Amino acid sequence: MGAVGNAGEININTANLDLTNGGVINAGTFGEGNGGSIDINATESVTLDGSITIIDTTFRSTIGSRVEMGAVGNAGEININTANLDLTNGSVISASTLAQGDGGRIDINATKSVTLDGNITAIFNLVGTDAVGTGGEINITTANLNLTNGGEIVATTRGQGDAGKIDINATESVTFDGTTPDGQSSGIGGVVEMGAIGNAGEINIITPNLSLTNGGRIASSTYGEGDAGRIEINATESITLDGKNPNNNLPSAIENKVESGAVGNGGGINITTPNLVLTNSGQISVSSLGVGDGGSISVNADNLTLNNGEIFAVNTPTESTANNQTPQVGGNINLEVADSINLRNNSIISAKATSSANGGNLNIDTNFIVAFPKGNNDILASAEKGNGGNITIDAESVFGIEERPLNRFTNDINASSDVLGFDGTVNIDTSDVNPVQGATELPSNIVEARQTADQTCSADRDGKATNGLAIAGRGGIHPAPDTPLNSESISNENPAQASIPQPLETSQGKIQPARGIKVSESGKISLTAYRTNNAGERIPEIKPNCN
Repeated sequence: MGAVGNAGEININTANLDLTNGGVINAGTFGEGNGGSIDINATESVTLDGSITIIDTTFRSTIGSRVEMGAVGNAGEININTANLDLTNGSVISASTLAQGDGGRIDINATKSVTLDGNITAIFNLVGTDAVGTGGEINITTANLNLTNGGEIVATTRGQGDAGKIDINATESVTFDGTTPDGQSSGIGGVVEMGAIGNAGEINIITPNLSLTNGGRIASSTYGEGDAGRIEINATESITLDGKNPNNNLPSAIENKVESGAVGNGGGINITTPNLVLTNSGQISVSSLGVGDGGSISVNADNLTLNNGEIFAVNTPTESTANNQTPQVGGNINLEVADSINLRNNSIISAKATSSANGGNLNIDTNFIVAFPKGNNDILASAEKGNGGNITIDAESVFGIEERPLNRFTNDINASSDVLGFDGTVNIDTSDVNPVQGATELPSNIVEARQTADQTCSADRDGKATNGLAIAGRGGIHPAPDTPLNSESISNENPAQASIPQPLETSQGKIQPARGIKVSESGKISLTAYRTNNAGERIPEIKPNCN
């Protein structure tokens, strides 16, 4: 402390690097100068495990480049290249600032896996309480990222400055599972702490499969003066949110929040995946409990399944907020689902608002919405003292749910307000033709084709017996059976004649049905037993192609 100058660089090249029982690699600064960079190249693994306590002070296994309290300068970068990176039992990697200066960037490239397991095990960048500076970015590229039993990746600001951005690119999977005994969830967070002035950074995740279970969470929140960061997730195969934290009952969630007492707006959540599944209280949410609008939720998927799951955007301003601010707007929800949305077991899609806030807008574009009966599955944009929001549904068909007042025994679509005349609108646009309706039942008295053919086209049955096809040729060898016929060699012997209608039996005797008319020079019209043209001339009988 009090020194002037930059910390030096640390470069490590090895097959395996192990830091245990409080082992530390540090390139921080205590004076006027920048922290040093740390470059680690370990072809097989980097392992950080455990801690040690010395005179009531706990030292965790650490890789760090930090601007310490009282210093003036920026933290250095941390670059780790390895096959497997494992952090367990409270070990950390950090490039934070606790004074005047920016946090450092953390870049991790682990070709096989990154695993964080256990209480307070973390990769984090922090702008400390007395710090003035910007948090550094955290970038992780790997095949599999696993955060379990409270392992977390966090970018936080407690001072004056924005928190850093977090980028995750996992070529196979991302899994957040479980909690610590005191209820700390495994997951990723971007946070503006109480008393801080700054914005939370973005959280971006690209992977084929994302799984949040037993309270696993992705969250960006503001408790101070600043906006929550946007959350962008692109999972090329599936996203699953399932279950609750067994220690504090918090659900597995992707959330973006403006907390009570905060001044700022929600950052919003954008999700792109073929299959999005929320089960056993799994939820996606944006909310504002302070001064500021809730963010929006946008989902682009092929199929969306909610089985006791929730997607909601809600504003719940305090009374002091409600009395001193213009009415807040509930967050909007936009769902573009190519195939179907399935709702069952108390599932909800909601853009409702409480207190004086106005309900948000809810737009759904899909082929089918299916709400299973007796499930209390609802689609809402309701409000209490404010205006109800607008619900727009564009679908081929909607099954098992309809617009009506809320009832816990039915599946309801509702955009009402508790204030008379402040209701929102519900617009449901479905196709006129139901593509999955049952086939039309045909009549039982089917008319046989023979019945009509016998009346309109009946060949001479006697002639039929003598009909034949002969290939005369011009002498020599007959054509092979598989060669094309030559029209010069074909004759039709005993051609069939169109049958003449039989006389009708009447009380006046047999009457031959007329088949044509003939007009004489004097204008007299006569009925004929043969067919005639418009000039009254006889028409030769055409050989019908009938049996």
